[in-house]
Amino acid sequence: MKKLILLVAAATLLFSSTYAQQKERVQEVGFVFRNFNYFGATYRIGNTNSVWRITALTARGRSTENETVYDTIPDLKRESSLNDLSFAVGIGRERRINIVENFDLRLGGQLSFGYEKDESTFQEIFVNSVTLENEYVDRKDARQQLSGGLAGIVGVNYNVKNKLIIGLEILPEISYSEDTRKLTGENYASNETTSNTFSFNAGLSFAMLSLAYRF
Repeated sequence: MKKLILLVAAATLLFSSTYAQQKERVQEVGFVFRNFNYFGATYRIGNTNSVWRITALTARGRSTENETVYDTIPDLKRESSLNDLSFAVGIGRERRINIVENFDLRLGGQLSFGYEKDESTFQEIFVNSVTLENEYVDRKDARQQLSGGLAGIVGVNYNVKNKLIIGLEILPEISYSEDTRKLTGENYASNETTSNTFSFNAGLSFAMLSLAYRF
């Protein structure tokens, strides 16, 4: 947690500078997409040279159920279910530099915060060879991750009639995460583990497409 606080402090110093020359005031609101799995919304406020921005992303939550019957063990079958959820927020500032007409280069940085949770449940059903009754064995695997990081912003904007802004950006990020996993169940040694990780993430999987309306 102390490391996460240091990241927040460093990013606050990065974003504390302001630009003396103020241009046309603008606001932008729109949609964002990343890696075909994450989607969300963005809001930006500032001027034609720089904006403050907040972006919220969520992953497509999954909820699935399966049943498996074993040919080699006719008296045994397994039922399983999976539920997961992912959510992330980014708050930052970006500078815009005009390259050619209608095209802007975007440079900046942002603080990012994330939350992930997934839960798997297994239930094995078998026939007791003595009583000939069904017996059940349950198992649950739950994982939760909290993360925070500092990301760079490198991208471009295409401006359509000064109203529609089409953007593409890459967000190389240094992040710190805390991962907690808990296993419980009948006839199973329950345990809980926690791990902490520093990582650097970049590449096309961290590219983000945006479509925003300016007003």
